[in-house]
Amino acid sequence: LTKENFKYFNSVTAYLRYEPQYVYWDEYYKNITPPINKNNLNKRNADDDFSSLSVLRKNPSLWWAFCIATTGILLFVIFNMKRKQKPVKIILPHSNTSVAFAETIGALYLQQKNNKNIADKMITYFYEYLRRKYFINTSSIDGYFINSLSGKSGISSNEINQLFEKIQKMKMQDEVTDEDLMELNAGIEKFKNNRDGRK
Repeated sequence: LTKENFKYFNSVTAYLRYEPQYVYWDEYYKNITPPINKNNLNKRNADDDFSSLSVLRKNPSLWWAFCIATTGILLFVIFNMKRKQKPVKIILPHSNTSVAFAETIGALYLQQKNNKNIADKMITYFYEYLRRKYFINTSSIDGYFINSLSGKSGISSNEINQLFEKIQKMKMQDEVTDEDLMELNAGIEKFKNNRDGRK
């Protein structure tokens, strides 16, 4: 016992029985450090350096797998750092919807069963067709108009006269049946087809 250690010994042994049978004191052996040599130093360093990387280093296959995975992740990050271009929006060309529009309007009129209105629209568009194609005045339908249209279209004046008689009759009627409407449409289409066929 050195210095003031006897006081510590007294306070520890004060809690023991009056006559203890055995007293084991190993504090001396705990504080004794083994002599430092090369083997002990390597063992201590190995214990201090224990980590997951040390386990990977001990196994070459695991170490190479770790290196390849790390390199792949780094390359992925580097190549994805570049700003990606937004996808170019595809601009479709404008489609001709006039036929679909005409079909829709025609279906609407047919649902309302307003044949008179449909006949008036067909006659108006036919007159516009004649003015645009033949540069002819449609304000007055007379013999001069029939002969002029026959000479420009190449269709006989008799056929043109029959067509415009139907048109005038249709304009004078208050009600138009489905048969009359189909007959008017057939006459107009026949005129256009004959004209286009002789062009």
